[in-house]
Amino acid sequence: NGQPDLPGIADWPKAVAWLESTLGPYPFGKKLAAVTVPWGLFAYGGLEMHPIYHISDLARDDLAVHCHESAHGWFGNGVRIACWEDLVLSEGVADYLMVRAMAAAKGQQIMAQMFAAMEKSVASKAGTSKDVVVWQSTCDEIDVEASGVSAKITYHKGALFLRAVAAQVGYAKLDAALGVFAKAQLGKAV
Repeated sequence: NGQPDLPGIADWPKAVAWLESTLGPYPFGKKLAAVTVPWGLFAYGGLEMHPIYHISDLARDDLAVHCHESAHGWFGNGVRIACWEDLVLSEGVADYLMVRAMAAAKGQQIMAQMFAAMEKSVASKAGTSKDVVVWQSTCDEIDVEASGVSAKITYHKGALFLRAVAAQVGYAKLDAALGVFAKAQLGKAV
């Protein structure tokens, strides 16, 4: 259909199939797609505007970015956060699901690599002004941009917390619990 060949995301359908089998049917209809947006030379990532999420042109062939943005169909857009201080419940869960979906698409060995990269990122910020408490006790009282809560550390700390829970209960049980929660809270801000 005129689209460029993107071999990096060839396994994206497998990742989405895992998300649906784990969390329930995609909640925004029968189509899920991405549109490439020119964000500029140093802008990389995506934005969860479902059912057609945005991907920076630099990230269009990055399966991890597609998996993260796809996961927002269930957590972030499907189940919304009630307060900006709860951003970790959207971004951290999406990053955890990104890793799990990547493993379903590319093999379980990728999980160790992805979580190790997150650990390294968090460790590099420990004790600095970029090390933030990612789950505040307030509700819509802080500026998430100025506070640093919207930074990648929130994504990574959230995903690493869920990995720690999975270490205690098992990935299958945690993933099933996330599925039950997503189905029960779909369309709500919690």
